[in-house]
Amino acid sequence: MVSPSVYTSYCGSLAPIIDDFSKHMIATFGKSLHYIGTTTNLADKEAKIRDIDIMVVLSALSVGHIGYIWRIITKLRVKYNIYLDVRMYSIDQIVDESAIPLINKFLLRSFLVDKFGINPFLDCVIPDEDLKKECFKLILEQEKKIHLNIPRAAANPMQIKEIAHNVFDAIRAFLLLQGIPSVDKEKVCKLFVDKYNSFPEVTQIYEAYIDPGSVVSVANFITDSISIVKHVYYKALTKSLVDEVLLINTPSSVIPHPVDDYLSYDHNMPLGLVSIATFLCDNGISISILDSYAENLGVLATIDRIFSDGKLPKIIGLNASSPNINIVHILAAYIKRINSEVVIVCGGPHASLAVEHTLSTNDIDYAVIGEGEIPLLEIANAIFNGNREYIKSVKGACYQHKGRIYNIHSAIFTDLSILPLPNYSLLPLARYYSIKKRLYINATRGCAFNCIYCSVPKFCGRKVRELSAGRFFSQVKDIVDKYKPDEVQIVDDNFSHRNGDLIESFCKQIIATDFAIKWKCQVRADQLTAKLPALMQCAGCFEVDFGIESGNSDIQKYIRKNLNLAKTARTVESTSKQGIYTKAFFMLGFPGESYGQMADTINYAIELKSVGLKDVAFFPVMPFPGTKIAEITGRVVYQGAVMDEIDLYEKSFAANRMRKYSAKPEISLNKLFDPDQLRMLVKFSYQRFQFGVRVTDLQKEFTEFSDLESKSMYAV
Repeated sequence: MVSPSVYTSYCGSLAPIIDDFSKHMIATFGKSLHYIGTTTNLADKEAKIRDIDIMVVLSALSVGHIGYIWRIITKLRVKYNIYLDVRMYSIDQIVDESAIPLINKFLLRSFLVDKFGINPFLDCVIPDEDLKKECFKLILEQEKKIHLNIPRAAANPMQIKEIAHNVFDAIRAFLLLQGIPSVDKEKVCKLFVDKYNSFPEVTQIYEAYIDPGSVVSVANFITDSISIVKHVYYKALTKSLVDEVLLINTPSSVIPHPVDDYLSYDHNMPLGLVSIATFLCDNGISISILDSYAENLGVLATIDRIFSDGKLPKIIGLNASSPNINIVHILAAYIKRINSEVVIVCGGPHASLAVEHTLSTNDIDYAVIGEGEIPLLEIANAIFNGNREYIKSVKGACYQHKGRIYNIHSAIFTDLSILPLPNYSLLPLARYYSIKKRLYINATRGCAFNCIYCSVPKFCGRKVRELSAGRFFSQVKDIVDKYKPDEVQIVDDNFSHRNGDLIESFCKQIIATDFAIKWKCQVRADQLTAKLPALMQCAGCFEVDFGIESGNSDIQKYIRKNLNLAKTARTVESTSKQGIYTKAFFMLGFPGESYGQMADTINYAIELKSVGLKDVAFFPVMPFPGTKIAEITGRVVYQGAVMDEIDLYEKSFAANRMRKYSAKPEISLNKLFDPDQLRMLVKFSYQRFQFGVRVTDLQKEFTEFSDLESKSMYAV
C-alpha cells in the first residue's frame, strides 16, 4: 500500500477516479447501493491536495460491507496514488435525524455532487440556531480529538493527517458561523487565511496534511493545531468589551514544562504590576492581575483564562523583560487575532529600552517607557471615555503609526510618595506562600551609577528617588501586619545608597519599636559602613546579596563598577560574622576578558567563601537593550538566555543555580568562548565554588572539565 504521506502526485482530472469507484461499488452491491456523491471539485487541476471526499449510502452497513468498500478504496489508492476519504451511511442512519451531525447535513446538502442516485439531504430542514450550537460543539470536540491523537502522532504520519483533519473541521465550523460555508479542505484553508491573516499556522497545518513527512517538529505542529482550534472557538464567541484593565504577569513558555515549576526556584513577585494595579484601583479603575508566571500557566492556558471569563477587558497590560519578550509577542498576537478590539499595552524594561522591537509585531498598541503608574492611568481613562486621540499626548505612552514611533523620549519617573501601599491580594498569594511566605517591597527607584552591563539607570532614571525612612518603615509594618509573611525582601537596586543612611534609619526604627521582622536586601559592598552589619542583624536582616560582578580590578574598571575588592571582601566577612547569610553575584565573558581575569573572578568567589560567603550566582554576560555594553559591542540580545533541558533533570548544585540564575546564553561577547562553552564555563565556576577548589590554569582545567561533561562522566 502506498504511504499516505505521498498521496499527492496525481495531476489529472479527478472525475475518472470517482467513476472507477462508482463502477466497482455498483458491481459489488447492486440494488443495495442507494447513493454515491462527492464534495470534491473533480475538475480542479490546481488543487494541491490530491484526495477525494466521497459519501456512500447502502441499504445496510455491516462489517462485511465496510470490508468490501475498504478493499475497493485500497485498490484505487494504489492504482491512482491518491487518497480517498469515504463516509459510509446506511438508509436507517439517513432517516434517523440524530445519527448524522447537523453540520454534516448542511454541508452535504449544499455541496454534494451526485454520481449515483439523488442527494438524500436535499429536503433536509436545518434550524439556524440548532446549526449554530452544533458548530460551537464541533469546534470544542476537535481539541479533544487532537489530544487523543497526540500519543501516536510522532510515530504515525496518519495521525498527523488526522490532527490536520481536526483543525480543518474546526475552521469549517467557524466559517459556517461567519456565514461562509465551505467543504473542500484546500478551499477552507484558503478562505480562512485570506480573511484572517493572523493565523499563519493554518498554512503550515495544510502543508502537513499534504505531506506529514515535512513536519519538522511534531510538538510545534500539535501546539499550533491546538491553539488554532481554541482560538477560532473564542473568536466565534464575539464577546463585548468592558471598562476594565487586566494586567498579566507574562508566562515563561507557551506550554508549561512537565517537570519544571518556575516559581519553585525563582520566587519573584511582579511588584511593578502590583504597584500599577494598586495605583489605578485607588484612582477608580477596575483592574485585576492574572499571574500566569506564578500559576505556571503557559501562553495557551493564559489565553483560556482571558477568554473563558464572562467578560473581556478593554485593556490588557503585559510586562516585558528582554528574556521573555518572545513570549510577550506570542501572547499579544494570540489576543489580537481572537479580538482585535482589545487594547494591548506593554511595559517593563524591554518596552522602555527597546521600543521599536516591542512594537515591531504590530500586535501591541502602546509601549509604556519609564514607570507605568501614571501613563497607564491616563491611557485607561482615555479609552474608557472614548477619547483615544488623547493618548497621543500622554507622556510615556509610545505608539507606532505608519512605521514611525511617537513619544519615544517622554518617560515618566513617579514620585514614590504618591503611591499607595501595594495591594498584594491582587496576586495568588496562596501560590507564593505555598513555596515561601515572602513579600517584596521597595523603598527606592533609580540608580546613579554607570555600570556598562546594567539598564536600570535608563529604565528607572539616574536620580535615586526614595521614601522617607519613616514612611518606608510604616509600609513594611503594615504589610507584615496585614499579610503575615515570614519574611520581606527589599528589592531596591540602591537600598544602600548614601552610604547606607536609609538602611541605618530603617534598622533603628525596627529596634526602637521592638518590631519582629525578618528581611533581606541587596547592597553595594562599598556603601555598607563598618557599623551597619551588626545593626542590620539586630533589626532582623537575615540575608544580604552583593553585586560584585568581577574579581579582577581591571575588569572592575572596564565595567565601571569600580569596587575596591579588598574592602568588598572585608565587608562580606564582617556581614557574615554577624550571622547574616551572604550571597554574591558575578559575571563571566566580558569582551576581551582573558582566561586569567575570569580565573580571578572564580578564585575571588572562592576566597569570599573562605571568609563566610554562603552562596553565589554566576551570569553569562549579555548585552541587553539599554546597556552601555550593547552600545560598545554593537550587539544586542532580545532573548538573553534560554533554559538548557539538562539543567532541569540534573540534581546538582551547579544545575540548580544555572536553572535559577544563569541558563544558556544566546550569544557570547568573548572570543574565547562560544555560547555553549560560556554556559559550560558558568557550570565549571559553580562546581569550583562548591568544592572550594581554586583555578590555576583556567584554559587547561576548563578543557578537561568540558571533555568530561561531554562524556557525561562529571557528576556531582
